[in-house]
Amino acid sequence: MQAQQASSWDDRLAGKTKRCGDTLKHVLPQMPKEIGERPQFFDTVEKLHSIYQVPEDLQAKLLNPLLTDRAKSVIACMWQLLLLKIMMSSSIS
Repeated sequence: MQAQQASSWDDRLAGKTKRCGDTLKHVLPQMPKEIGERPQFFDTVEKLHSIYQVPEDLQAKLLNPLLTDRAKSVIACMWQLLLLKIMMSSSIS
């Protein structure tokens, strides 16, 4: 029964994210603070995702911890604007 529960955990999003995150923890670089180095950072991350066959639905989740605080802040603002736009469009209809 324990093996069945472990298998179930590995198949769920949390289990897959943990497994891939542990695999890539020491491989993926942190996002550089220098703007000129960022294109290379994203190229490297994409190549590593391909090499380690990271599922597409996990790639963004695994990228978030590597981002600078400024990048995380920009993403949070984008989500807020998207939610506001959705709320406004649903209230108009």
